[in-house]
Amino acid sequence: MGVRRQQRGRPGTRGTRGGSAPRGALRDRARAVIRDAMLDAAERVFATAGYQGARMVDVAAAAGVATGTLYNYFENKQTLFQSLVERRLAEYNARIAAACAAVSAPDDELRALVRVSFEFLDAHRAIYRVFAELGGGSMMGVRVVGGAAAAALQEEYLRTYQRVVAHLLAAGRLRTDAPAGQITAFLIGTMTGAVQDWMMTGDAAPLSARAALVCDLFLSGAGAKP
Repeated sequence: MGVRRQQRGRPGTRGTRGGSAPRGALRDRARAVIRDAMLDAAERVFATAGYQGARMVDVAAAAGVATGTLYNYFENKQTLFQSLVERRLAEYNARIAAACAAVSAPDDELRALVRVSFEFLDAHRAIYRVFAELGGGSMMGVRVVGGAAAAALQEEYLRTYQRVVAHLLAAGRLRTDAPAGQITAFLIGTMTGAVQDWMMTGDAAPLSARAALVCDLFLSGAGAKP
């Protein structure tokens, strides 16, 4: 008598007092950390061994997990590689969007887009080479190599490119006798050409060192200047 019974919390709420996260959220967070560690390890293994030479057991060892644990997260090597592509494309989209939003002048927006794009490839040159060797270096190849998620992310960064071109057109910086879609394709082609030359020649200089030239070629053409 006179002893109060301790009120029990509802199922699934234990440990949530004081603002701490529910168990489910903690598990999800832990899984995300483990998944990121596996993708980091996968990028190192793919970059070193290439796609054909990379093995799931090697990725697991590099990540410090059992091979079975790796398979719990990724069905096979293709799924693992596509998840890595998806991760990097999402990061790329965020970076170019932020860089373009940080400036106001259309020319500066173009320079930011090209510079940040090239800096991103500088940071991930080895894994991009693997991606390109599989056919992912072209616009169509992104969809084939990266899968459906990569295709959706590609559409997102294409919209960023289209906005940059639209702003340049509105500012009178580009000719108006060609459709905006063709001009956007020309911008992508100019950038892709610089990337391919950088990869094929094995140029040790950073790709970002070519950003200013690419912007000048796009805006002014390759004709000799007076």
